[in-house]
Amino acid sequence: MFFLLFWGFTFGEAFWLKQRKWASFQRSLAFSITSNLFGFFVGSGVVLALIMFLFMLTYEKLKNPSLNEAVMWVLVGLVFIIPPFLLLLIKRISLKIFKMETGRPAWLFSLISSLLVVFGSALVPSAFLYIYLTYFDGPGKVH
Repeated sequence: MFFLLFWGFTFGEAFWLKQRKWASFQRSLAFSITSNLFGFFVGSGVVLALIMFLFMLTYEKLKNPSLNEAVMWVLVGLVFIIPPFLLLLIKRISLKIFKMETGRPAWLFSLISSLLVVFGSALVPSAFLYIYLTYFDGPGKVH
């Protein structure tokens, strides 16, 4: 479901850029694919590093209970803030590289697109999985 939504947002972004006449469909699709994939890999690497650091702090907290818990909550917050922020910057730089749009519309597009791609492709499958596991024990079984 994640990949279906991810690629759906990617193609939707390309269609939107074509409709706004920022570039041809091929150029828009190239922009969407490269920026989303690059953002996905960079964001995943950063999130993985943050989660590994969070696990290390959790283990250290077991050995040293006086460790500040606020540091762990900051890391949890960064896990949710950094991916859309990185994708925003990647999209904005990619717009400049592809010579598509500049100024305020480019920043606004980058912000909205980043939030939709990151949270849409992550939250919808998570919500589906939560509902499935909460209300269904398996196919055809309802509580």
